[in-house]
Amino acid sequence: MNIFRRCERGLVYALFAAFLFIGAHCSGITSPGASVKYADSFCKGMNIFFMPPRNAFSPEDFSESLSRLKQDGITDLFLIPYFFSPDERSDSIFPTARTIEDSALIHAISLSKDSGFSVALKPHIDLLNGTPRYRISPDNMGKWSLHYAAFIGKYLELSNMMGLSRFVIGTEIDRVSESDEFVDIISKARTVYAGHLLYAASYDHFVNSKIWKYVDEIGVDAYFNLDNSSDYSMNTVMETWNY
Repeated sequence: MNIFRRCERGLVYALFAAFLFIGAHCSGITSPGASVKYADSFCKGMNIFFMPPRNAFSPEDFSESLSRLKQDGITDLFLIPYFFSPDERSDSIFPTARTIEDSALIHAISLSKDSGFSVALKPHIDLLNGTPRYRISPDNMGKWSLHYAAFIGKYLELSNMMGLSRFVIGTEIDRVSESDEFVDIISKARTVYAGHLLYAASYDHFVNSKIWKYVDEIGVDAYFNLDNSSDYSMNTVMETWNY
């Protein structure tokens, strides 16, 4: 579940359960079926990640998915390409066969925009040893920063080329996001990209983070179990969600 807040407005929230943004006010969520009106700027979004072969890009399948998302009221898409690093202490960041080709990503962006969606890129790093990305703490921060800047720069350039107005500059890399080197990456990104920059923090990291004064929109990734029962009830889900 991601919670995105527009920093400059301070009032608009989007709560994102699993991959789906659902509207909520600060006081709690409305009951299913209730009539809800949103501000025009309120985004209801979906993360779409590409990692072949399991999630290989297919224009036909993707177009069908876009049609279904449109019917469900989705307005914003966050497209996720992956780069990789061997482990949490490594300074190397690189593509593999599971990284979507630029041509396919451009095709996905074009199809999304043509379907009327607002599109942003949200590049992720995965660790090949299976360690969560929030544990990334490289032995050589200087080298890691250079490699990360090159990784991000590639997709910032693509965002500029495709006219995208938002970019997620980091997701759950909380140990490195507090460093001066990462702040420098953000500063340099602003020299080549005029759109809004977001950072998506882990749920247990966002309160004391210094990163928020350097980005335009706040993201919080919070994965909470809403019902432990396999025979779940909507009442339990709603009660837990409100809590």
